[in-house]
Amino acid sequence: MKKICALLLVFIAFTACKQPNPNTFVINGKIEGVKEGTLVELKLKDPEFFLGKQEKVIDTATIKGGKFQFTGGMDTPRLHTITILEPEKDRLEKKIIPIFLENSTIEIFTDIDKIPTLDNIFNYNYDFDVVKITGSDSHKNYKDYLKKLQVIMQSENLLWEESTKNFKEKRKLSISEGIELATRFEKSNTLKQDFLLDFIKNNINNIVGQYVAYITIINQEVGFSKDQFNELIASIPDNINDFPGTIALRENAISAAHVAPGAQYVDLSFNDKDGNPLKLSDYVAKGKYVLVEFWASWCGPCRLDIPHLKDVYELYNKEGFEIISVSMDEDHEAWLQAIEEEQMPWLQVSDGKGFDGAISEVYKIFGIPACFLIDPNGKIITDNMRGSYMDKRLIEMYGNKFGDKY
Repeated sequence: MKKICALLLVFIAFTACKQPNPNTFVINGKIEGVKEGTLVELKLKDPEFFLGKQEKVIDTATIKGGKFQFTGGMDTPRLHTITILEPEKDRLEKKIIPIFLENSTIEIFTDIDKIPTLDNIFNYNYDFDVVKITGSDSHKNYKDYLKKLQVIMQSENLLWEESTKNFKEKRKLSISEGIELATRFEKSNTLKQDFLLDFIKNNINNIVGQYVAYITIINQEVGFSKDQFNELIASIPDNINDFPGTIALRENAISAAHVAPGAQYVDLSFNDKDGNPLKLSDYVAKGKYVLVEFWASWCGPCRLDIPHLKDVYELYNKEGFEIISVSMDEDHEAWLQAIEEEQMPWLQVSDGKGFDGAISEVYKIFGIPACFLIDPNGKIITDNMRGSYMDKRLIEMYGNKFGDKY
């Protein structure tokens, strides 16, 4: 009897050691068709990546018999990527598996030819079910989110393909054709806004919802209005555990709402090209529509926009339309030279601090060109006032002054 009890205790101790540790993860991967000895890399896809920061390599493993394994632990679920490091593939051709990792035992099964490339992922051009991932509830939630977003993004990608084709074929659209295309983009973006806001509100208590909320706020791709940001803010519980490595979600959303469409403009201080100190409040909320355009001498797309800006300024300035160009240049001489070259007949200002100054911080300028339209009473109407979007707004505000170009 004592021997049986002793054996039973040994068995219990042994099986207890085999139970999954709640503070660790194990990833067991099986990839058919991959070369023996191929390296596999596990990277943390931190949300700060969208602000230009590098991904962090967590671990590497070697394929043996088509299998690989990663082990580790984390405080909270995080988005990672598993990259198959095939040496003959360039960056966009490398096979990548996005995975929302959590402390659990996770099984991955797929074929090397079915794994998406980075290009596939950027364009939402792959089947999320061909890589079988089980064992992570967070990943299941994340995959459901991606599959629903994919429907919207694939429709939007068709619009981008149409736009890119026009550019490559050097086909210059008429004003009306450009406005028609811009209107379709706006409708697609509205669908994306509605989907993202609904997903965030319904998932803000889980880590995937918090992740989506954060990247939506800092990415600024969908252009939430002040009211939409306020809806998002109202959905954030007071006791939320903020996504690791980020500033609090609530503070980020409040800050973004301050300069979103529907909000009152925020004042800025800067100097004109002669060094005279000025404020944005010297020119806006004075009974006119004002386009505040953020640009830089080194920004190619900004410089390409200038001829069109000059055209619409000539047509609509007499109607009360004003432009202020706010430079993100740090090189003062380069800024002055660009002003001389472009001969823009409207106010040119800068604080000389580039993306490290208050201008970038207050108006969330992470990329340029960025164009805000402020109404006669100082309310921000849109943060997408470029090209055909601008033409559409100007016609709505003042009527069609384009004549034969329309």
